[in-house]
Amino acid sequence: MESSGFPPGNVWEIEGTFRDLVKGDAPKDKQPRLNEFISHWHGRNIVLLELGIGSLNRLIKLPMMQLALRETDATYITLNLPHEIYVPDEIAAKSIVLPGDIADTLKQLNQ
Repeated sequence: MESSGFPPGNVWEIEGTFRDLVKGDAPKDKQPRLNEFISHWHGRNIVLLELGIGSLNRLIKLPMMQLALRETDATYITLNLPHEIYVPDEIAAKSIVLPGDIADTLKQLNQ
């Protein structure tokens, strides 16, 4: 996300980055950094962007959905294949669902 112009301090990547994987960085305890990130952005506009996370992956989806529910000005956006999209009723009004292939959807959004 940083390469798209977002400052690194404004982006939280739950599972790390591809760069971390290539460098062989071991997973770290990210809970303290996550708590700091959430505290810093509490009460502000937040966009939670989910790209291609399977509908049953609660490890990633649940914390993001809980944050969307708690934060008044949060927007939850999910891009995924139609059968992998899941948005609970509690956050449906503050969610944007973009079903389809991620690459195709991003190309369409860019036009």
